[in-house]
Amino acid sequence: LNLSAQAMPSPSVFRKGFQLCKHDLIPLNSSMNLQIIESEIGHNTITKFQRYEFPTMLVVESELSDECEHETDAQTKLTLFQIKKAIQRHIMFRVEVLHSAYGTPYQCHFDGKRHRIDVQRIENNTFRVHCHGVAVRIDNQNNKPEKMHIDSEEIDAFQQEGIRVVESHFATSKCLKCGQSIEVGEYIGKPLNVSKRGQWSHIECITTKREQHKKRKFAETETDTTENENERHVKRRKTS
Repeated sequence: LNLSAQAMPSPSVFRKGFQLCKHDLIPLNSSMNLQIIESEIGHNTITKFQRYEFPTMLVVESELSDECEHETDAQTKLTLFQIKKAIQRHIMFRVEVLHSAYGTPYQCHFDGKRHRIDVQRIENNTFRVHCHGVAVRIDNQNNKPEKMHIDSEEIDAFQQEGIRVVESHFATSKCLKCGQSIEVGEYIGKPLNVSKRGQWSHIECITTKREQHKKRKFAETETDTTENENERHVKRRKTS
């Protein structure tokens, strides 16, 4: 019996927690997805019963690049950039509380500073992705999550989506979304079109809200598609 393995979230739990299972979809844009066709997640003990890391390798298929063989070098680089951004939106800045087999809670996220996402093309529309997950034990449920690191490239990605991101230099305000205090050194953001003083939120809270919104929109789209299919089926039956 491996007690150490049971004291941490298993790779399987980590994989499911971040929707990185085989056949899971990762939104590429409003009309295209990446599909995971391989998912390998290891685990390394950094501090026993306290901190674990999960080196992750994914193979994804894209609907974007069936004509990659005819692309110029610049177009190929743009495609790799788009794949990387889609992976970042799916896993970066998310904080998931996952549990070990004993029920111990761990705060889990993907580290984008020490282990940047690496994307390589395997074939025309197939890509290999390397990234690195982290799990830190939560000794007190009231503890705040471990501060996440964001590099300039990720800040630029947020800016392109209309979010200004800065590192807090004061501890005098509260997060607009979760209501908890904003501490010095935490990354915070607010929409670029909001000029009113304050109105900052933890960057993790912003991305969590966005993920929830995307899931709702996806569910609504699936419902609309099912209803349309049912209507067409009824019409076909009437005409026949």
